[in-house]
Amino acid sequence: MRDDIEKSTFSAVIDVASIASGAGGRDGILRDEFFDVENHPKILFRSTKFERSGEGFLLTGMLSMRDVTKEVQIPVTVVTLDAEDQWQHNRVVFEGELTVDRKEYNLIYDNDFWDSIVSDEIRIDISFGARHYNALNTIFPWRPNQIGTVIRDVTDEKGFESARKRVYQLWEEEKDDYSFSFYRIGKAFAQQQRYEESIGVFDLAIELLGSEDTPEDYAFYYTYRGQVFIWSGQIEEARESLERALEYDPYSVAAGELLRHLEP
Repeated sequence: MRDDIEKSTFSAVIDVASIASGAGGRDGILRDEFFDVENHPKILFRSTKFERSGEGFLLTGMLSMRDVTKEVQIPVTVVTLDAEDQWQHNRVVFEGELTVDRKEYNLIYDNDFWDSIVSDEIRIDISFGARHYNALNTIFPWRPNQIGTVIRDVTDEKGFESARKRVYQLWEEEKDDYSFSFYRIGKAFAQQQRYEESIGVFDLAIELLGSEDTPEDYAFYYTYRGQVFIWSGQIEEARESLERALEYDPYSVAAGELLRHLEP
C-alpha cells in the first residue's frame, strides 16, 4: 500500500435531480419536497482529513444539503489498490457507510403523516475511487479517423504547428468524418513529458469549442490544461487555468481538487 495515501483528498457533487428510487411519484416527492431541488440543486461533500483507522481509514469532511453544512466522519475500507482494470488503467476503490439525521439537514416533508413514515436516520452507502489514466498503454487502438491519431502522426513527422494546421483543415473540410476528442492525445503527450505539445493540444481543443458546447466542456479542457502545467512545474499558469475552469463550472470536482493541492 502506498505510504502517501493519507495525502488523498476527496470531493463529491451530487445532482439532486438525479435521485432515482425506482418509483416516479416517490422520486418527485424526494426531489421537490424533501430536498427542494429548485432552490438546492446540489449535495456537496469536501474532505478535510483522511487518516488510517484500524484496518481501514477514517474520512472526515463537510457534508452540505439544503444549505446546511455539518462535519461527518466516514469509516472506509480499501476494496482495490493499484488494480489494473480492463482498460489498463490503475485504480483504487474505497467503500464506506455513513448515517445522518435527515432533520438536521432540513430534509422534512410538509405533511406530518408522510414525513412520519420516513426514518429520521438515513444510511448512506458510498463507493468512490480514483484512476491513474494510462494514455500510452490503453487497449483502445489509435484509429485513423481520430483527431488524436492525426495530431500524433503529424507532430512526430513535421512538428506540432503542422499538426495544428492540419486539425484546422480537417475541422473546416471534413468535420463529420472525424472524432474530435483531444483528451487522450493531450494526456499521452504529457505522459511522455512532452508538456508543451500537450498544453498545445488542450489550447487547440478550447479554441475549437463553439456555442453548441457547454460550460462543462470548457471546464474539462481548462482543468487538464492546468494539470499539465502542474506536471511541468508551471504553478502560476496551472492556478490560472484551474481558476478559469471553475469560472465555467463552479462544481468541477477535478479542478477544485487540483487547485486545493496547490494551496500552501
